[in-house]
Amino acid sequence: MPDSEKGLERAVTSLLELKSTSNMSDEHFLIMLGMINLMEILNLLERRVPATQKGEGGRRPFSPADAAPFIGLFGGPKFKQQNES
Repeated sequence: MPDSEKGLERAVTSLLELKSTSNMSDEHFLIMLGMINLMEILNLLERRVPATQKGEGGRRPFSPADAAPFIGLFGGPKFKQQNES
């Protein structure tokens, strides 16, 4: 299996683990995947723009850990705790 497929497999596995540990619904998971997709599209567009003094570098690739701040928005444990009180 090529390295790119192994990386993809690891990313999908970690996203599914994140979904199950946060008790995220399928609908919210799809919204999160759409946001990840949008972020990656923006990364690709940034790479196509010639580097400028201020914007040199670029963003790092998305990691499933980057989704942690959004979990409460999608009905995860934080959301349930707030609504129970």
